[in-house]
Amino acid sequence: MSSFLVFFGLNINSEIHSQNTTGPGGCMLARLLSQHSIPSTVFEAEVSINYRTQGGTLDLRTSTGLAAIKEANLFSEFKKRARYEDESLLVCDKHQTTWMRSKPPKKGSKSKRAFEAPEIDRVQLRNMLMESLPEGCSVTGQQLGDGSISVSFSGIKDEDYIKNCGFDPGDLQSARKAVLGELHDWTPELVNLVESADVESMVWMNYYMLPVGFTWEHKQGVTLLGDAAHLMTPFAGIGVNTAFYDAMLLTHAIVDSENTQKPDKLDSNVIEYERKMWAFAKAGQEKTLGSMTDMFFTPGAPRTSIERWLLRHVKSEIPRWSHPIVTALVYTGYFFYKLLFV
Repeated sequence: MSSFLVFFGLNINSEIHSQNTTGPGGCMLARLLSQHSIPSTVFEAEVSINYRTQGGTLDLRTSTGLAAIKEANLFSEFKKRARYEDESLLVCDKHQTTWMRSKPPKKGSKSKRAFEAPEIDRVQLRNMLMESLPEGCSVTGQQLGDGSISVSFSGIKDEDYIKNCGFDPGDLQSARKAVLGELHDWTPELVNLVESADVESMVWMNYYMLPVGFTWEHKQGVTLLGDAAHLMTPFAGIGVNTAFYDAMLLTHAIVDSENTQKPDKLDSNVIEYERKMWAFAKAGQEKTLGSMTDMFFTPGAPRTSIERWLLRHVKSEIPRWSHPIVTALVYTGYFFYKLLFV
């Protein structure tokens, strides 16, 4: 097999070498390849899985994240860690006015749902993937869930805000005071999430994303997957799902080239992988950028943008023929909701 390098990344030359921080996408790729007896070596950049914060919870979607979990033969393990009862979402404003609420399935319910998105802690998912890799992959670390709640406060700031904010992000009390100053007119229940924070310090970070539709000129021997290929903000909640989809596509490309035994087959398959990956990622980037614009860059949000935001998420999960019907129902429903209740 010809050698090539993938960032998140891997280097194929009888073995596959994964480099950089071992996120879910890279671990999934290694796991999928192991299902086809293609050995891998993962070089972890961090000293352990809990070296830094891994973020909060995420959901896996039927046609992407869950499909990869099932293809990797990890669905039974996933169900032990996943929380189907937490498959719910509440969108409210700072006054706790409810703008959208989705309820989890009833306990014990076996009815099939059109939109399935069970929750799992990011660290639990990463642990599951790491533990599933063959012995000798050089990945270490374990962290168990502790029942805590991860709270994030996002807003529009200058890129160098943290340098000029006037407080020490590493000092919980001064950081808490600064955040609470921005929440002065929020309801007590929401303010309490910050007041009750019991950590050594807050984690501050900027969000970045690549331009929608970003591509690169193909280089023989090199390709990308996950954040390295299509970095996006978390406001559509599909980053890991997209990375898992990449891992499935790339695995299929590699396995097909192995079976064909043609010298140039791997590179041509990688070119095709990149084409499919870019097309799928572009839709995700558009959804992410639109969701971020709806909630952060639209005056009066969520009241003024809830219909657009909701439709962005719903349309990707339902047949295209139903889009006009659902659009009409959403706008009509919110027209009367705003008129009568808020």
